[in-house]
Amino acid sequence: MASIMHKYKPEDHDGLPSNVDENPHLRMTRTGETPPPLTTQDVNFTNAQFPHAHIPTYRLFGNVAEVQETVLKRLARNKIILAAVIHGGGQRYIRRSPEKVDEIKSFIKSIDLEGINPRDRAVEVYLPEMRKENDRNRFGQPWTFFVELDENSVALAKYLLWQEVFAIHSALSFSIHPIKDTEEQPWPIIVLTGKAGAVVDTPAAKLEVLASIKTALWANADFCHFAARQVAENWGVHGDIDERVKAASDALDLTCVTAEAAGSERPVPAYLLTGKPVANDREGHKTWIRFFKTAGQYWRGAYCLDVAKAVVDCKLCKEVTHCAWDCPLPKVPGWAGIEPEVVYSNPQVVSNAKTAADGSSRAEGSSSTPATATPSTQAKDIWREAKGAKRGGNRRGGRGARGAGRGARGARR
Repeated sequence: MASIMHKYKPEDHDGLPSNVDENPHLRMTRTGETPPPLTTQDVNFTNAQFPHAHIPTYRLFGNVAEVQETVLKRLARNKIILAAVIHGGGQRYIRRSPEKVDEIKSFIKSIDLEGINPRDRAVEVYLPEMRKENDRNRFGQPWTFFVELDENSVALAKYLLWQEVFAIHSALSFSIHPIKDTEEQPWPIIVLTGKAGAVVDTPAAKLEVLASIKTALWANADFCHFAARQVAENWGVHGDIDERVKAASDALDLTCVTAEAAGSERPVPAYLLTGKPVANDREGHKTWIRFFKTAGQYWRGAYCLDVAKAVVDCKLCKEVTHCAWDCPLPKVPGWAGIEPEVVYSNPQVVSNAKTAADGSSRAEGSSSTPATATPSTQAKDIWREAKGAKRGGNRRGGRGARGAGRGARGARR
């Protein structure tokens, strides 16, 4: 087929990006129908509006045992099942803070709403059962606890989803998300990084990178046929192939972020490419992403921009448009929850991330912490390595005991 570039120019960006109002990553909490107001005398969380974290249901069940996932989804037919995404959560949190189940349960039961009798409600909170375990991956999935409410708790469920974010203290904050039958795919596509000077936060530089990406994609006949078919089926956009490919491309946008270098917590300046997903299903979405990754690198003039050498994924709220050091939740006035500094192995990394942004051109089965410990002490115990502990036991592989090494290898996906 003839290239779309005979009809459109990849550098044209007037009035773009399109579909911005549909981007779920830009939403706020407390939207939609307002539930009955709180009547609780003491409000033990940050009672404010927050940026919404968009998390598809399949991520909520990431690394959750298949049997447990099946049971929870079956329960959801007759009862209310919600996902409590733990801020800073992961396998480490599950092992070291099992008592948080009771704390979350007590907190939810304590919420009083006008005209609703809290004595009539039944609340259960479940720890996730892991498919594969590996404590070395502190933030590895699952990071979702599951909340079961009975039929008398419809108003409570609406309130939990409306408020979404509950910052209780410095060792416990979480977000409540629905478990949906249909998925709304995430908008981030690829992360681009390069050598010093490659990432520049100016409109001209970002438009140049976008043009480079569109030029590569529009030259790929397979991409054009795929995008054209998907937008016709899922967006209701019609016309010739060129018009439909341009519609998909018009929703692409590029922002400058501070990402984490792959396999480390080192902050690096990066471009984050986002766009409205053309597919509704997960497999179709993976195909869409694969077209952007295939090139391996793009260019901004003489600067090479590598694909997937860094990640953008928040260890706090689990959003995929920023890292924890840029998480907007702790920036809300009155924030009482988990802070970015406490989840990183080196708390200095948060200030390093801010410097990088400015410098760019823009215990098993039970908690090891006493129940009487302050929240800040609990938080340090959850996310920090034990003082003086050495990873592994030797310099070569860090495997530790032979049996533990085999277990760790077996836990890898």
